[in-house]
Amino acid sequence: PRRFLDAMIELDADALCALDPSCDLEGIRAQLEMVRAVAAGTLERAPFATMTPSQRFHWLSTPRSTVVQPGPLHAGTTDDPAGTLAHLFETVVRRR
Repeated sequence: PRRFLDAMIELDADALCALDPSCDLEGIRAQLEMVRAVAAGTLERAPFATMTPSQRFHWLSTPRSTVVQPGPLHAGTTDDPAGTLAHLFETVVRRR
């Protein structure tokens, strides 16, 4: 099936623990995996199981007061969504 959304996630546990040695790494990992599953449309619990790609995008991009925060949105188009996502991940997240 064609995927309309995707998410690439990487947790730098060493950096996070340096900022907050008492952080709940497993809880944060679970939240990040939930983001990935919502984006992919594979989370099978309500309300996510019935959301359209557009609804999932809006849920993912809405700021909330939790540890895991979405970044700012940028408009753009691409003929290679997977390649563009990989490039953005390397340059914005990993900063290489």
